[in-house]
Amino acid sequence: MKATEQLRKEHETVRFAMRVMDSLVARLEQGETVPSAHLEQLLDFISIFTDQCHHGKEEEIFFPALESVGIPVKGGPIGMMLQEHEIMRGHIRALKQAADRWKPGNDELVAVIVQNARTYLTWLDSHIDKENNILFAMADMHLSESRQKSLFEEFERLESDRIGEGVHEQLHKTLHHLADIYLTDIDEMKEPEEKLVAWKIPPKTRHAQIFQRFEGLHPGENFILENDHDPKPLFYQFQIERAGQFAWEYLQEGPDLWQVRIGKTEQVNQMV
Repeated sequence: MKATEQLRKEHETVRFAMRVMDSLVARLEQGETVPSAHLEQLLDFISIFTDQCHHGKEEEIFFPALESVGIPVKGGPIGMMLQEHEIMRGHIRALKQAADRWKPGNDELVAVIVQNARTYLTWLDSHIDKENNILFAMADMHLSESRQKSLFEEFERLESDRIGEGVHEQLHKTLHHLADIYLTDIDEMKEPEEKLVAWKIPPKTRHAQIFQRFEGLHPGENFILENDHDPKPLFYQFQIERAGQFAWEYLQEGPDLWQVRIGKTEQVNQMV
């Protein structure tokens, strides 16, 4: 697996956790009883999976690899991502401090928890969009296939060394247990599909980067393409270059936003 594929998949899990947090915080705002243990479990997930593992892979392995191929830290996207990591860590620290002192009925601390959680979620949502649509696209253009695979192997070693065997699985089990409680709609409980926002990609490389994302899919996988106009020319290009290998499904057709689910069909494996 490529390094960027792994980081994108982790973003999907992080966004799933974000939905759980958003629902938990909404219940707090409405004065409902929320067990403090649930908030603590969610913060543990964020601290271990999102920060120690995911951000650790980026900061210690992925970002240095990008710097080595000429993508600058200072004044560039890497520097911005590092700065945002620190901002988000600040909000998580404030959340943990409030959660440690919070007991049901303490409205003052509820306000602190809600404010920091909402701010954190806003930062994280924007941060993931920037990485998925800008930084990872740059990585796919500058890092070779073999280098990407090597980085993925380094990711695996970091996770094993950082949190130990079995912790990753337990974190996901806890997250899905919380989702059963706080996400009531069946569709809402599904981990989100990755979204690629086309208008954020420079026009000169837009189609090339979309095709790179398609090539990174395994048969049966898909992603959502979002654009500010009908991407029909892209569809025609797929018909010419990937006939029989792709699925194309409109989810929204204007007037201001178009969303298309683009998938890689299972029959790709059978092609010579």
